Amino acid sequence: MKHCNERSVKYVFCFFFCFMAISSCTKDKPDESEIQEIGVGLFDVIEYYYKLTTTKVDGKFIFESNLCDNEPSNSNIVTAGGAFYDKQGNIVNNGGTVVIGTMTVPNHNGTFYIEKAVSQNGLYGTNVKFTIQSPPDILTGTQAADATASIYSPLPINITNIQPGTKLLLKANMSTSLTWNADPANSNGVVIMAEYIPSRSPNRNIASGGATGLIQHSQLVPDNGSYSIPWSFFSDYPPGGHVILWIARGNYAIASTSVYNYKVGGYTAAGIWDVIVPPR
Repeated sequence: MKHCNERSVKYVFCFFFCFMAISSCTKDKPDESEIQEIGVGLFDVIEYYYKLTTTKVDGKFIFESNLCDNEPSNSNIVTAGGAFYDKQGNIVNNGGTVVIGTMTVPNHNGTFYIEKAVSQNGLYGTNVKFTIQSPPDILTGTQAADATASIYSPLPINITNIQPGTKLLLKANMSTSLTWNADPANSNGVVIMAEYIPSRSPNRNIASGGATGLIQHSQLVPDNGSYSIPWSFFSDYPPGGHVILWIARGNYAIASTSVYNYKVGGYTAAGIWDVIVPPR
């Protein structure tokens, strides 16, 4: 079971992700009823496939970059944030400075986040260092050493065979080709995820007919620049449904001191905003 703190941090990231999605898309913008659902599972899915250690952590700090509708001209789309936790998993406000690369992430009453999206430059396709100033030791009151970790952050990802803003109509019983800019230095692979959100405006008629559940499927594939998505990946989505298709890659690590452990990392994703499931 996830701690409440992880949910809280995830929704902070979702807020910024959805803000950027709304800003980037000109068609079928999400409304308030769907904002907290869009992309909420992407971070968790990436972590699951990358099999990050199950070490219990005292905080989580990440940066993310999401291309809504695969619009590669957008570059100032990076958001970042996180929080320190106590041993019960609650957000606490006694942690110190958090630095990701050259960026200091402001503390807003215990939740760390940047208020304006920043450039991808310096955060992707390079090694990124995290420096986390821990709270004082709970037993001695002395200031713990900074926790540091470095990751290779893969190149910003974009889909290369589908034009920005283009609807993708699936064909029943046929695979769907997907190509992207490969990163040979990324050994973690690429995550493909599709989500049907019943509250999206184009799905409301279908949802009123009974397709009321959120559906998410995902798969990890090598980062070699192309994949043929089998029809079975989409076959149980409702006929006529409108699906968002994501492709993402990233990296994660544990930054530790003798007392504290922090999960740190980042990812980059691109989405096709309107993938249409054919009628049966």
